Amino acid sequence: MTEIAPATVDNAWLDKLKDANLKLETYRSLVQGEVVRKALEDKVVADASKPGPQRHVLEISIQAPQTPPGAKAIKVRHILFSPKHDPSGASALPADDPSWTVAQLAAQAEYDKLKADPSKSDELARKDSDEQSAQGETGTGGKLPYFDETSQVDQAFADAILKDGLNPGELLPPVKSAFGWHVIQVMYRPPDVDQMKKLRDQAIAGTDFSQLARDNSEGPEAGKGGDLGFVAQGQLDARLSRAIFATPIGQVSEVVDVPNVGTFLFKVLAEETKTPDATQLQLLQQRAFTNWYGEKKDDVTVSRNLLVDSGITQ
Repeated sequence: MTEIAPATVDNAWLDKLKDANLKLETYRSLVQGEVVRKALEDKVVADASKPGPQRHVLEISIQAPQTPPGAKAIKVRHILFSPKHDPSGASALPADDPSWTVAQLAAQAEYDKLKADPSKSDELARKDSDEQSAQGETGTGGKLPYFDETSQVDQAFADAILKDGLNPGELLPPVKSAFGWHVIQVMYRPPDVDQMKKLRDQAIAGTDFSQLARDNSEGPEAGKGGDLGFVAQGQLDARLSRAIFATPIGQVSEVVDVPNVGTFLFKVLAEETKTPDATQLQLLQQRAFTNWYGEKKDDVTVSRNLLVDSGITQ
């Protein structure tokens, strides 16, 4: 930057609009929309930034699929054992390379562990899998999105998970793909909301919510039991906040399905009156208006005028 020009009024602005073939009423409508939006955003952020009740919650979230799942769609999790612990280099190795056998034996040993205790699939995936995105507290635990008959996936892997008769929780014997040997556990078939209702029933029946989150949630906090910490009003989508603050302390919320976003379930641990901290304030400044506005926008049909209909002819 070399210079800052002082603000000035362009007295010829309306003439410039006419010269550009722009309708004055269109211009005024657009500017009015921007002004109203900014005023609303400032109000929503200011209200959300005040001291108020916050709730400590655990979350289970399932992301909405990008495309509608097909007739044979299924979700699975897996633990990958690659030759030389290198999935990207596996396909270049000869089939008789000894590292393939090492990977196969490791996969078989893991399969045997899980046969004895299938509940350890997430824990072992975070610790043992050669798939980098599965590893550690911030990893996926080996959970994969829906696969169906149209999915672009290794053929051997697809043949194993798309065969008829598989049941939720079923453990498949190790499967060899171009990336290594996979230990695969079936999770469920669509829709996600039905799966979340089953998880809610389990939580209400006494199953540890943190464990359910680790095993089933697709959120970034899944590895730490779905712990979101304290949540302020405006920090999450309004539909989620409403469910959280309507749930009695110590109880599990109703299932919340947000179109094109995902399906959610919460357990409320505690409530305190707090001032948003620095991290929360930053989130509120970035998201509070969108979180408030998203539900309202989804409730109406939005039409976008073509340029020519708006008076813009160039």
